[in-house]
Amino acid sequence: MAIRELEHRARKCYAEETTILGLGVDSDQFVEMMFLDGFFIIELFRTFMMFCSPGENQQNFQSVQLVEEPLAEGYHIFQSQQILYAIGRDLILLENQLPFFILSRLFDITNSDSNLGIIQIALDFLKNFTPENKLQAPSQISINNIKHLLDLVNNCWCNETKMFDETNRNVMRKKWEFINSATEFQEAGVQFKKAEGSNLFDIKFISGALKIPVLSITDYTESFFTNLVAFELCPSYVKPKYVCDYIVFMDHLINASKDVRLLNRSGIIESWVGDDAEVYSMWHKLLKITLTDLKNFGYPEVFINVNNHCKGCRNVWMANLKRNYFNSPWAFILN
Repeated sequence: MAIRELEHRARKCYAEETTILGLGVDSDQFVEMMFLDGFFIIELFRTFMMFCSPGENQQNFQSVQLVEEPLAEGYHIFQSQQILYAIGRDLILLENQLPFFILSRLFDITNSDSNLGIIQIALDFLKNFTPENKLQAPSQISINNIKHLLDLVNNCWCNETKMFDETNRNVMRKKWEFINSATEFQEAGVQFKKAEGSNLFDIKFISGALKIPVLSITDYTESFFTNLVAFELCPSYVKPKYVCDYIVFMDHLINASKDVRLLNRSGIIESWVGDDAEVYSMWHKLLKITLTDLKNFGYPEVFINVNNHCKGCRNVWMANLKRNYFNSPWAFILN
């Protein structure tokens, strides 16, 4: 009865007529589908919080400590990291989203712990898919303004970047150009340093150093970015495209496997999936599905500062001198 009251509102959330196997869904079928899918998600989150604790140095679901006997009976999903990963991956697919008000209503009806909220238990599960392995809900977030789980992730992950908006709007009046690859920048004397404790999108160029927060690349990274990009490219999305801009930025830095190797050595990229070539391939696949609004691009100030630095002949000369001369042990003998 509670879900039936929300049926009309829920149907309006979908662009096309809801179907199952290509057939139209009547009222009873639709309500049942919202009911079963909603409760599955809520119980998934609740059980994960109760029985599955993160291991030390957790990087993804592979380090989650799963349920053990005798608790394991009846909780088959939580005995396999592969199943948890598959379910979590499906939960952030853009085409799989359930209206958040459905989840909120079902959670409120069945909640027996006043200290737990739907946002808290959702983030506790979904944070395992983020590159930073953390999701912090903004203090001003309202359940009424959350569209679905993917929107919740976007709100939490991109929240801290709002402080850059005003700066970039002022910089956009200047003429700027895209940047070159990481190895080319190194040739011009640019240093690469990891930014400690920063939001992933907080990239800055200070005193000849490009400071970039650490990106941990796991089996889930490509899927995670792909769905956030798809969400940002929806016609109804009106906020700044932080994820799209970040992908464009990183793709310009990574033009070959050697660029990945350089960023890896600098501590900016931590890859848990294969070699440098695989990471390079991932970024270019992401770029193919990414669009960005150059009038509202997020990193014009960084591009301007880096390019101005590289145009200085003295910087290029000094960088070549240090690399080809002072790094050689024979330089001291020859002198």
